[in-house]
Amino acid sequence: MNTLVTLGWPTVSPRIASGSPTVLGERIVAPLHTESHTERLAQLLYEIQQIYKITQPRVQLFLRKHPLLLEVVYEAAEHLRKIFGPEAQLELRLLQDPESGDEELFALIHVHSDVPPDHALNQLQQFDEEWFLSVQDEIDGLFNVDVVFE
Repeated sequence: MNTLVTLGWPTVSPRIASGSPTVLGERIVAPLHTESHTERLAQLLYEIQQIYKITQPRVQLFLRKHPLLLEVVYEAAEHLRKIFGPEAQLELRLLQDPESGDEELFALIHVHSDVPPDHALNQLQQFDEEWFLSVQDEIDGLFNVDVVFE
C-alpha cells in the first residue's frame, strides 16, 4: 500500500498516487508519494516566487492545493519572456469568476503604455498558439494568462 507524503501538499487522485507514472499532456508525472517529487514541488514553488510578483498570500495556497499547476506556471514564464521579452514584468494573481464564483490563477504581463495595445494582444495570441493551447487539458480551467496595460 502506498502512503502519500503531503508535507503541506494536498493528496491527489489515486490514479496519480498509485505508484506508476501518469502521462499528462506530454509530461510524465511521478507518483507524489516519493520524497524527491515532494522536494521538486517545493523547489518549483520557490522558483515561481522568484520569477513572478506575488502580492496575494493565497496564491501560494492555491498552488499548494493544485500542485499539478506548478510546472505549467513555471514553464509559462519561459514562453512569456520569449515572446514579450526577457524583462517582461510577470505577476500571479487570483481572480474570481463573477458567474461561477470559482477562483482562477492568472499570470499577468504588465505592458507599458508606450506599447501599442494591438501589439501586446498579438503577442498574447502568439503565446496562446505557440504553447498555451497545448497545455489546456492539464490546467483544467484553473490557470489563465492576460495582459495589463499600465
